[in-house]
Amino acid sequence: MTISRRHLYILVALVSLHLVIVPWIHIGGEGPEKIYAGYYLAGYDVEFSKTRLGDRGELFNSLIFSLIIRVCDLLQLPIRVSVYAALYSLPFLCSVSIVIAYLLGSDLFDEKVGLCFSLLLGSSYQFWYFSNQTRVTASCATMMLASVYFFWKVLQKGSKWYWFALWTLFTVLAF
Repeated sequence: MTISRRHLYILVALVSLHLVIVPWIHIGGEGPEKIYAGYYLAGYDVEFSKTRLGDRGELFNSLIFSLIIRVCDLLQLPIRVSVYAALYSLPFLCSVSIVIAYLLGSDLFDEKVGLCFSLLLGSSYQFWYFSNQTRVTASCATMMLASVYFFWKVLQKGSKWYWFALWTLFTVLAF
């Protein structure tokens, strides 16, 4: 499947807008607390209320932060880099869902429907404002959208085995 240049430019602009604006919206609210949770799960001695890890979705996001922090530690990057990498992980995840929405809409219908689907998804408030509830919703929506896309690929005639493996992985991550 080929993407027209105009659609590619629109998708790149939408993804770039997400990666520039969303972390700065997120940093003022509960973002620092979630990054502390990631540092706590990575083994750092930080003061953090462990009762906040009770929610399964928040635990998933904090585990993502923890993995990013551990990778940055292995690469011996400064703490500032790991904080920014953790802060950008959720907007990056949402940007992936915008691209997946385009691919799914284009495969099922045509490129114009795929572009409309990705633009509507990208302009959704769930992907712009990460309040306590919508932050989990955005992560789950990304995993479910990827699961649907990979399931669609599994249903294709002569599909490869890795589409089934990807579908299984993203379905497990969504739940």
